[in-house]
Amino acid sequence: MSDQTLAIAPLEWARINDIHEVEPLHEEDLACLADIRAVLAKHGKCDRFGVTLVHRHFDLAEDEVMLESTDIHNRVLTVRPVKRHLATNAIETSWLFSEDDPPVLGRRCQRHCYRSDSGEHTKHWDHLR
Repeated sequence: MSDQTLAIAPLEWARINDIHEVEPLHEEDLACLADIRAVLAKHGKCDRFGVTLVHRHFDLAEDEVMLESTDIHNRVLTVRPVKRHLATNAIETSWLFSEDDPPVLGRRCQRHCYRSDSGEHTKHWDHLR
């Protein structure tokens, strides 16, 4: 394990603006995005990580995460809140970095991508209730 630490805040409980309060991408953001791209390129991670606009549509409970599932046939991606303990077989896919928190080894993820026991990302999540 590396001796490096990284502060990543729990996105689902962080003070995140509602989508109606978030400004869309604008010219002033481009230098920041260029710097992020340069860091990803330096580490050879441009094809692994990206950037997303941090926002929320509704609040999550402390024991919930957002879980996405895909209906490949109908080309539909669904994201919904589920209890954290039901997302144990999921892949973490979205994190929020914090400027204020001290560095920590652990991290919390806001969004997970559902995986069946066979590793498929399918729409079958009726058992997650």
